[in-house]
Amino acid sequence: MLVLLSDCADPDVVLTTRSSTVHRHRGQICLPGGHYEPDDSDLIATALRETQEEVGVAASQVKVLGTLPARVTVPVSRSTVTTVVGMWDGGGSKSGGGLRVVDPAEVSQVHRIALSTLADPQTRVSAHHPNGGRGAAFDLPELFIWGFTGHILDTVLSLGGWERPWDTRRIVEIPTPFRGEDAPTPEDG
Repeated sequence: MLVLLSDCADPDVVLTTRSSTVHRHRGQICLPGGHYEPDDSDLIATALRETQEEVGVAASQVKVLGTLPARVTVPVSRSTVTTVVGMWDGGGSKSGGGLRVVDPAEVSQVHRIALSTLADPQTRVSAHHPNGGRGAAFDLPELFIWGFTGHILDTVLSLGGWERPWDTRRIVEIPTPFRGEDAPTPEDG
């Protein structure tokens, strides 16, 4: 997965909305990324390849800064994730900068959200999932970011020095369109 930050005074991060046709995490807001393939030289190459496949940013446009300290296993998908952090020039425009949905079967929308917006105490909430889980989240006018992506963005804000004090007691339910209910499998009947 790639945390792709624009290199500007008020940096933003690139996020996607998963399509409604994917098997897992449908409609959820996430960072570009995916599974390692044998042709990838390493996990950084995987993150860069997936970013190009999902949002059209070529590896040559990204300056890799490093990886977050820990590889994390996402319980729902049982995927072990390495989070790569990179900078790009933003494509020369805050209004999109060449970002696009490359594969609509996988991604339905591409978003650029300013880190200052994510750090705003009015945006920060703790998400409560119906299964009882709770974690860092971001409640924006048209987006709700939670789960693994919420955790990673919370970590980036903290490590990058962008975090501002917020009321961690402000708990909200995850809006249904952003829960990303998984598609039923044949075993589910």
